Amino acid sequence: SRSGLFISTDEQRPVGTRVYVQLTTRDGQHFLQGEGKVVRSAEGGHAIELVGFDERAQAVLEALVQEALARQA
Repeated sequence: SRSGLFISTDEQRPVGTRVYVQLTTRDGQHFLQGEGKVVRSAEGGHAIELVGFDERAQAVLEALVQEALARQA
């Protein structure tokens, strides 16, 4: 989503933990990085809220979400 993601991991982190997130888009055109916060822990991973991404990264994420929603329609 534009505000967060689920990361699969065997590591357990408490809710509220700040994490550093780095993402590369599938086409390799964008490298995004910023701060995230664990908002939910579940078996197999964490839901991460993206709280420290700059405007450019947020615009890229927004475009990716819109593309995904258009494919689903």
